[in-house]
Amino acid sequence: MNATIDKFNKWAHEANLVQNSSKTNGMLISMQQIAAAHCLDKTDIDLRVNNNHINFVNKTKLLGTFIDRHLKWDKHVKHLRPATQLWLH
Repeated sequence: MNATIDKFNKWAHEANLVQNSSKTNGMLISMQQIAAAHCLDKTDIDLRVNNNHINFVNKTKLLGTFIDRHLKWDKHVKHLRPATQLWLH
C-alpha cells in the first residue's frame, strides 16, 4: 500500500497539489461480522504520507458527513437531529 501512496504523492506533486499529512486519516471499512471474524480491530497497519505515519480512526468527518468504519449513519444523524428539530418547529 505504501507503494501506491508513493505513486499518489508523486502525481500530487506533479499536479502542484499539496497534501496535509497531519489531516490525513486512514480507516478500514468493513461489515461488523467481517471485522470481528478477521480481528480487524487489532490489525496494525503502518502507512505513511510524506514519511509521516497515518493515524487510523474508527470514525471521521468527510465533506460534512460523519462516517464510521461500518458505514453506519448513527453519529451523523445524532449531529443533524438538533438542527432539524429547530427547523421543523
